[in-house]
Amino acid sequence: YLLLWCGLFVGMSYLLISSYGLMGVVYAHVASHVIVAILLYFDQRRAIGFKVTADNWKLLVSSLILLGSVVVLNSEQFYLYPFFVAELLLWAMLNVRPHERLAAMRAVQSRLLTLRGPLHKTQ
Repeated sequence: YLLLWCGLFVGMSYLLISSYGLMGVVYAHVASHVIVAILLYFDQRRAIGFKVTADNWKLLVSSLILLGSVVVLNSEQFYLYPFFVAELLLWAMLNVRPHERLAAMRAVQSRLLTLRGPLHKTQ
């Protein structure tokens, strides 16, 4: 599939760069990934019976909405940053399970304590 992706990317880049410039290469890159992901899905579905669950669909749709809003609303508009942060928090609440959140918080806390430890040593 890697060779297929490379072929698609180079071929679409060649076709799109004359019309769209650097953005044509970006479009070719994204389109190549989408095409290969779809082909991989059908291949794995046939080979091992892989199925997309409701949680997978929720993750996919919410991620596309998050990405789409950042692209459409343009991240250079600084007044929209609070909106993006709120949207990211909503995404995390929808897609990260409570036990995963707790594990992540413990890992961050442990890392902070490790970083902070040498600074507070008394002699």
